[in-house]
Amino acid sequence: MLKSYFFIKRSIAEISGKICGRKIYEIFTQEKDTLFNHLPFAEEPDAHLIVSVNPQISYIQYKREFHKAKKNTVSFLANLLPRKVEKIMIAEKDRIVLILLEDFEIYIMFHGSKANVVFFHPKENSIVSFKKLDDPQTVLSGIQKNLFIDPAEHYGFANMIGSENNVTAELKKEYPNIAKEIWREIDFRKGKNPGKNIIELLDEIVSEIEHGQIITGVDEDENKIRFLPATFQRARTLTATKISNNYENALQNYLSLHYKFFKNLTLKKEVEKYVNRELTRLANKLNNLKGRIDKGSREKEYNKYGGILLVNKSLVRKGMDEIELPDFETGETLKIKLEPKLSPQENIDRYFEKSRDEKLNYQKSKELFEATKKKYAYLQEILTELGKTDNVQDLERIKKELKIAKAGNMNKTVEKFKYRKFLIENKYHVYVGKDSKSNDYLSIKFAKQNDYWFHARGLAGSHVVLRVDNPKEGVPKSVLKKAAAIAAYFSKGKTAGTTPVSYTLAKYVYKKKGMEPGKVMISKENVLLVKPEIPKNCEQLND
Repeated sequence: MLKSYFFIKRSIAEISGKICGRKIYEIFTQEKDTLFNHLPFAEEPDAHLIVSVNPQISYIQYKREFHKAKKNTVSFLANLLPRKVEKIMIAEKDRIVLILLEDFEIYIMFHGSKANVVFFHPKENSIVSFKKLDDPQTVLSGIQKNLFIDPAEHYGFANMIGSENNVTAELKKEYPNIAKEIWREIDFRKGKNPGKNIIELLDEIVSEIEHGQIITGVDEDENKIRFLPATFQRARTLTATKISNNYENALQNYLSLHYKFFKNLTLKKEVEKYVNRELTRLANKLNNLKGRIDKGSREKEYNKYGGILLVNKSLVRKGMDEIELPDFETGETLKIKLEPKLSPQENIDRYFEKSRDEKLNYQKSKELFEATKKKYAYLQEILTELGKTDNVQDLERIKKELKIAKAGNMNKTVEKFKYRKFLIENKYHVYVGKDSKSNDYLSIKFAKQNDYWFHARGLAGSHVVLRVDNPKEGVPKSVLKKAAAIAAYFSKGKTAGTTPVSYTLAKYVYKKKGMEPGKVMISKENVLLVKPEIPKNCEQLND
């Protein structure tokens, strides 16, 4: 109910005696949706009237001590200040506050998403608004149609007549400023005291809002901070409560609780989002590794193909993409695929290399599967713990354990590493590392699991990442070849006619503890033979 009409009325009734007769020396903003009015005097040289027109948390607050920031501030109406505050009033039936100064007016509108502050100088017919208005004159005309009253004036409803139902309907139509929370409390009290009529209950409740104690606390059922009269039924269900005799203290209690509560809530959501994202990533990784392990190692198969080709080397010709040769173990005819651009010896060496890589990658896949399974189980335990705690110390500890970086720190990390960026066919973004540290960053931190990763095979060179924005769409083979050509270009194979380039999905790229900067492992591999170059229809965006 912080933004309800009668609490706003109470707030300015309490503020009125503090600011009327004093001069506003400066009006400025230094943060979004908040306006600061400096009203110094001998005993309180740093006093300010603070107006928040944030749609989620709007209020007007008097602070005895507030210090203006040294930079990033914007001033308003400097040519009209200082000016003495003559009166502060509220619209009879709307959440609009009027501050009358010597020769101009300040209107504060607490209207949800349209909350704003409008300054009007009658002599010059000048209108200035805090937040932009499309039609200031129309807005001002609508404001000025209201009857403004003294906030200390009693607000009675005794003139309403008719049956209970008619009175309720008429009140809701005539006084839309009566909050839903008030009607909820009326229904509760009506059930307890059937003899009281609607008008009596409404007068009773409004009096409690304007003069009674205020309670602030957490509504755990709805995850909200409540600002209520201490007499309300809902007040009994709140936790972490504080009771105040005046609006100023109650508002401060509310703001402290609000920011603490939502800091915790935001922190918890941040950690939960990270854990759920990691669990999804690890689940996919486990499925892929399990599939890889279940297929078994092809080490012996590749070694056999290399041996058969070596024995029959005289039959192998460059340009062949396949050859049929007898299996010296079974006598059956085998079809062995060849790379047409490679020489016979290079094709033989290729199969022996694949055999060695298969042995290593298969073993690493099993080790990675076990390590990933342990991490997955650990994150499941963390998720269970998160469901049981809202304690900020626990949340900060978990965040530290998981090494979740702040957004600002991530931005600094991105700026720290150097890389080249290319755009293929005006659609596909390619990132190229410039040194070992940026190679590590691109491969391990920057790349998403369904991005493509490239590196010149067996040669020193840059790690290259092809960003895949929509994994379901698929990437054309021609684009993969262009990305591979870039990887070959930024490698020791730059001057070769053709260069083999390894490529795989980024989720199959990992780094073992203790490995040198720029060194990584891959659990799956494909190879493209390409000409090292910056392809046509490829634009370099930075360098």
